[in-house]
Amino acid sequence: MTATTTLELMLRAASPSSVGALEALLERQIAHLARASEGTRVRCAFNIANHLALAAANGADLTGCEEVLANGLPPNESPVDASSFDAVLEIGLPPGADAALLIDTAASIAGELGSSIDPARSTAVVGVEHQIIRGTGEIQLYYCLRRIPRLTHAEFSDYWLNSFTRHSRHTPGKAGYHQLHADEALTVEANAAAGFAIDDVDGVALEWFPDFPAFSLAIDHGREKTEAGAAFMGGERQMNDFARAMSMISYVPSVPSKGAR
Repeated sequence: MTATTTLELMLRAASPSSVGALEALLERQIAHLARASEGTRVRCAFNIANHLALAAANGADLTGCEEVLANGLPPNESPVDASSFDAVLEIGLPPGADAALLIDTAASIAGELGSSIDPARSTAVVGVEHQIIRGTGEIQLYYCLRRIPRLTHAEFSDYWLNSFTRHSRHTPGKAGYHQLHADEALTVEANAAAGFAIDDVDGVALEWFPDFPAFSLAIDHGREKTEAGAAFMGGERQMNDFARAMSMISYVPSVPSKGAR
């Protein structure tokens, strides 16, 4: 299992009309960071809801996608919004780099994005990213977890990494899976520096699926009432406050085309 110090900037556009401006600004930031930060991993993803036409033009099978975007992710009694953010910028530091560098990065990028983002509905998460399953796919889920009240952050992290993975690593359709465990102090500091309001995310699940039908298998699994699906959701209820969870689904075509996200 590999681990990387990572910053996830989970960004909500100020309005539907500012989504395009936010994406363009982020693409410029990626180009700048890639040139200036040798050895640093930089990735960006955009909400599939804003790029359904692109996905369809690339031949992606989007069966069930609009239903998920409209009704959210499991559980049925407390659906999780699948469009909490419009974009995600991810920065992973090379081994030995100082995590404090990510605080300045969060502040700088937030300043560059300016009025294109809604700071009250955006968040920065800094922590250690653990690779559970190595793999990628054209559908990626970014899922922000906040712990249930009876757990401390340390208890949440221990359970998520060392117990819940007996369920989550076997989710049907899943091609890749990482866990970003927030550093509480650095996450609070990064949000203060960026001017974001949400500073209590305990972790971000990063999951990849080869296509949307595979992702639908995972959703159906979470809605099962018996056997493995029920055990999965029962385990997640031991740590995740679904009412405060947030998520975003992104699309990256297998063969990138002009304007691909």
